[in-house]
Amino acid sequence: MNPIEILIVLIACIGISYYLGWTNPHKKKVTEVIRVDSTSLTLDQWRRHGELISAAERLHKDKDFQLMLQVLATESPVNYPLVGLNIQATDHLIHGGKVDGWQMCLNTISAMKEPLAEDGQVEATFEAPDKNLQQE
Repeated sequence: MNPIEILIVLIACIGISYYLGWTNPHKKKVTEVIRVDSTSLTLDQWRRHGELISAAERLHKDKDFQLMLQVLATESPVNYPLVGLNIQATDHLIHGGKVDGWQMCLNTISAMKEPLAEDGQVEATFEAPDKNLQQE
């Protein structure tokens, strides 16, 4: 992850924790703290955890957070094309990488509010093939 992606994820995480802390100031909230290395929590792990998904959903409904995401989308490197006479092929590759990374980060933040789809495990039956399927 580049520094901009890390910053965007940190902003999202800070926003979620801020939002959760102020949902009901009179309600005493018990939070279980599970220490993990900051690089070990994956998006799939996040999307399997119901409380984290709910927090992200609440945050995405917040008008201020939506505005933050709109500003981040507007600030995407895709909106700042390379111009000049001395631009090399590597400059275009670097710019393309920044654009891809920026979009991946925004997509990751958006995906945090969606639960992970269950894998439809195919069970082996070892039965004879259906003759109707063979005729088609």
